[in-house]
Amino acid sequence: MGIVSMNAADMIPSAPQRARRAGPHHEVDLSSGPARDTYSALIRFLQKQEPASVERIQLQARRLLEELGVTFNLYRDGTGRDHIISFDPFPRVITPEDWQYLSKGVAQRIAIWNAFFRDIYDGQEILKAGIIPFEIIYDDPHYQRACMGVRVPTDTFVHVGAVDLARNAQGQWMAVEDFVSNPTGAIYALQSRHVLGQICPELFDLANVQPIGGYPTELVEHLRGFSSSASSEPRVVLLSPGSYNVAYFEHSYLARQMGIPLVRGNDLIVLNSRVYIKTIGGLEPIDVIYRRMDDRYMDPLAFQEDSQLGIPGLMTCVRKGTVTIANALGTGLGDNRALMAYLPRMAKFYLGDRLLLPTVKRFVCHDPDQLDHVLEDFDNLTILATTERSNRSQWIPSEMSEPERKQLREQLREHPGKFVGEQKLPLSLLPTTQEASLPGRHAGLRLFALAGRTTHVSPCTLTRFALGPDSAVISSGLGGGIKDTWILTGTDQSAPEAPAIVSSAQRRLRMGSRVADNLFWIGRYAERAENTTRILRVLQQIQLEDQSARHDPLRWAPLWEALASATGHPTHFFKRSGLIKNQNVSHYILLDQNNPSSVYNCLERSRFNAQATRESIPPEVWVVLSRLHGIIERAAFSGKFSDQYEIHQIQEVQDKLLNQLDALSGAVTKTMLHDDGWHFWQIGVQLERAVTTLLVTRQVFIKRQGETNPTQRLDANLDTLLRMLSSLYAYRSLYQSRPAALPVAMMLVQDPQLPRSVLYCLREIEKSLRSSFGESLRDPGQTPLKQCSRLCGEVAFVDLEPLLQPAPGGRGGQSIGRLIDDLTAKTYQLATAISDHYLHHQAFNILR
Repeated sequence: MGIVSMNAADMIPSAPQRARRAGPHHEVDLSSGPARDTYSALIRFLQKQEPASVERIQLQARRLLEELGVTFNLYRDGTGRDHIISFDPFPRVITPEDWQYLSKGVAQRIAIWNAFFRDIYDGQEILKAGIIPFEIIYDDPHYQRACMGVRVPTDTFVHVGAVDLARNAQGQWMAVEDFVSNPTGAIYALQSRHVLGQICPELFDLANVQPIGGYPTELVEHLRGFSSSASSEPRVVLLSPGSYNVAYFEHSYLARQMGIPLVRGNDLIVLNSRVYIKTIGGLEPIDVIYRRMDDRYMDPLAFQEDSQLGIPGLMTCVRKGTVTIANALGTGLGDNRALMAYLPRMAKFYLGDRLLLPTVKRFVCHDPDQLDHVLEDFDNLTILATTERSNRSQWIPSEMSEPERKQLREQLREHPGKFVGEQKLPLSLLPTTQEASLPGRHAGLRLFALAGRTTHVSPCTLTRFALGPDSAVISSGLGGGIKDTWILTGTDQSAPEAPAIVSSAQRRLRMGSRVADNLFWIGRYAERAENTTRILRVLQQIQLEDQSARHDPLRWAPLWEALASATGHPTHFFKRSGLIKNQNVSHYILLDQNNPSSVYNCLERSRFNAQATRESIPPEVWVVLSRLHGIIERAAFSGKFSDQYEIHQIQEVQDKLLNQLDALSGAVTKTMLHDDGWHFWQIGVQLERAVTTLLVTRQVFIKRQGETNPTQRLDANLDTLLRMLSSLYAYRSLYQSRPAALPVAMMLVQDPQLPRSVLYCLREIEKSLRSSFGESLRDPGQTPLKQCSRLCGEVAFVDLEPLLQPAPGGRGGQSIGRLIDDLTAKTYQLATAISDHYLHHQAFNILR
């Protein structure tokens, strides 16, 4: 694909040409002044690019979006899986004059909605005046009677609002939709700017563009201002339905950029009319909840009784003013599409002014006269559901079959209150790089506003575009793409506001118990995947190097038993299953989805936990997890592992996995704050590492101890044991000799400097517990820290030499196997204590 040669002037028709054009209109045609010059410069830049360069830009954008996990769920897909959102590098350009006009219009609309909600949940003067019919309000399931009389800080109901805009045939900006309950999309605007800056930074030399990266900071500062608490450090959280929500990527990314916890309903609890978050240290009070789910799910005691997503008793806290909800409960009523038709009257009633940004003409089918008009002009309208906003709640009669059109007409006559008709706007086109001729595709614009005592419209604006040539579908949920939006800076623009000088960092909340639990298991699963891959890799490499060893079952038995123990199987598993003989062991250990301990399942669970905790994971860590997932998925569906002659390809996959698992460890260490989250990740890693060392070591040593005269054959397994635990180089550095039983056992169990020794792992766990919870523990009784310290002492002072002496006839006193079994059991007990004490507890100690 390439860009054909053309003059920039050819892309921008003259005024007579624009006047003669019918149907769709081009945004480039409607531009003037600096926007027109910028569009011309963009077109000239693309003309100079070789076809391969344009393909490279698009491929880089796709790869970057995939690594960052910029996804959305496609409703029409039917699989329920997230898909990478489409991106086009040709930006939309808006002049300073247009931006000033749009900002004023959006701010006015948000002010109208705030006045409406203050009235509708109090005196309802607009209903008494007959401006809006009672039925439209009272028949709407989103009208929340439980919110009547509720006072909110600064009388602000809509803290964050958004407006979708388009142009009509005359080029005038029109408001298509207002979003005043749960506006989404700001993060996709930030990602558009980030991706364009990564793949084509030279484009920004063509114009002076307003920065948008400060939006998350502006948002969290804005929300903190609505706290009703006297505390100088308001605690803010973002409430999400969970990782299965279509906009979960936005929730997690926004929470991370704002520096606040992302919570679910079961992470919060109401006690004594206050909302608390469950953390690893106890309960911490919450002052502001930025919600990203519908009203009806927020409190099962006040709204939908069967909701599993909300916080029982939340409405009591709202009524008493101990917590602020943004946007306020009850604003879901603003999703009623019929109300948009009354917005001009609402502007006159509440503000005494006309509407600055006109609304697309809407016909309320509840009105018989307007219903007749809708039925007469059926093919020229779009039919929308009144109270439901989704990608499945609109119909275009001109694109429907005759039976579908007939059925829709019947529904309009039977249930007119459930529908509104909307005037169609002509397609508003922007150039795209999808083809060589920069074809135009329909594009819409979404602006975001932060409202309170004053309203600020952010330059972080979202442009969405349709992928098809005649399509008006720009919704991300139906496969639409995104573009960057350039708000040009004017020459007379005032200097940007000086940044606030913060004397100290905002006190961070303790990490939520659920988040810490996820990070703990990510660490365990990733470490388990690495250990399993390395052990199998070593065993297969030895098979290649020593052909005679294949025919020596005594030589191999303890090594395969070690792999079985490390993966949760009985020690005789491989011998009885015949996997080794049938050459299917690689598939079973690495890729078998029916094997709970397979590397595939470990990485799948690790990524699942990471998905549920994305706000606590740096992008660099997520990228490595995504690469690991890609490697194992491609291998799982390649079919290479069924052929015994593909051993070198198998080892290539193993090497890729081990390299990326090492990269994961480095990314975690270098990019995560060494706070509670990092410590719980490390606790998971060190627990899994200690257990693996114990299980693998046990099989080699009990087999050796069972022999009255250990042979060179059995001692040779010590070399393999060290290789499986990545400790051979360390042993040679310490002893400069062949591996012997006692020094190997002492190093793997008691060496305080070997990263895979049991003692080292336990001391790292002790350090993490001490760093997170300090010396003064809240519980004077048994704690995980005390339990870990005691276990460290047992490991450090045990005398291994008498336990390694051969037992006559395989029987005798205490053996090394019994010691390892005891240490393994106590390590598992430590893991259980950590989970019960910090991760799964229902602590009621309240932190102030």
